[in-house]
Amino acid sequence: MGPERARLTGDIEYRDPARPAERIWFDVPLECADGLSESGDPWLACLLPLAVTLREPLELCRPVDPGLRDGAEAIMQVWQGWYPGVYEPIAIDADLLAPGIPDPQARTAAMFSAGLDSFHTLLRHEPGGDALHRVQIDDLLTIWGFDVPIAARDVFDRLRARVTRIADHFGKHVVTVATNLRESGWNVTNWGKLSQAPALAAVALSLERRYRRVLIPSSVTYRSRNPWGTHPLVDPLLSTTRTDIRNDGALASRFMKIGTVARSDLAMQHLRVCWIGRSDTNCGRCEKCLRTLTGFELLG
Repeated sequence: MGPERARLTGDIEYRDPARPAERIWFDVPLECADGLSESGDPWLACLLPLAVTLREPLELCRPVDPGLRDGAEAIMQVWQGWYPGVYEPIAIDADLLAPGIPDPQARTAAMFSAGLDSFHTLLRHEPGGDALHRVQIDDLLTIWGFDVPIAARDVFDRLRARVTRIADHFGKHVVTVATNLRESGWNVTNWGKLSQAPALAAVALSLERRYRRVLIPSSVTYRSRNPWGTHPLVDPLLSTTRTDIRNDGALASRFMKIGTVARSDLAMQHLRVCWIGRSDTNCGRCEKCLRTLTGFELLG
């Protein structure tokens, strides 16, 4: 993406001869290059739903964390319980690293898209927030290639400028990670049902030497019985012994999150909930925009 970026790449080969080999990459700011992973952890996270979808064994050439290896087995059991006969466990072949020790000097990041869930996580950990155990969020981790396509540089530049203004207000640092994951063959996976959390965790673990804790803003509540791609039951299983992946804010309903955001003028100025067109603006007409607007209206 330019001389100011560093790239982590993985070459993917398939057993199915009809699927050509390809390369998946994660680009990070050059200042974060020393935090890039040297293990197979980000690849285990992101390739697990692909291997399960294709029903192919997953073989990794780099060793993985034993905690993540156990977590991957547990995640496949959850998927099997949610979708019996559809997503069945596959074999994982990878050497194991020695268990790690969390670095107390490493940073804490929160995934941040300027959406309702991510604003709720940011605000609840600020002074006066409702988190029972507030953590100091150092970085807002914003991804280019998930909601906003890699080809839409102007759209992401506007989003990054918006996130930078938010981060400056709260005294946080912005880290942008670009990836072609969703534009590769990986995209045969079901984002909503299966692969959202593994994709987010892969981004976090691509910088696993930088982070001891990464918060994934919750999309569903503890009360929800509906399977979803990111879920309080699944997300923590993507942790390693050094990097804790947390599902954050699952006690709050969507209406409760709207109430939290409504109390922040900055959040109200920059809230971005729309996925139509994969842009940086809100269309005001889709189901997600309308139910969010309805919540604000009900709150007056």
